[in-house]
Amino acid sequence: AEIAPPVAGNRDSLLAKGRALKGLADAVNVTDGASAKVSMSSLAAAAILRFMGGNFLTLCEHLDPGLFPVMESALQPKP
Repeated sequence: AEIAPPVAGNRDSLLAKGRALKGLADAVNVTDGASAKVSMSSLAAAAILRFMGGNFLTLCEHLDPGLFPVMESALQPKP
């Protein structure tokens, strides 16, 4: 599965997409720079999806992870 980080910094739309995929996908590709628009960083989106917006310490105690994100990072070489 694939999820593009939201254009706004609000995590609610990202969590809605992630919850729809939980149980259906083992991993989700978090794209970087989709459509050349400024959006939430793929690192932040991957972290939110991994813990599905919960508290990190609480999730470590209960071992209830969200999705397993595969983070993309689009890099450009310097001339």
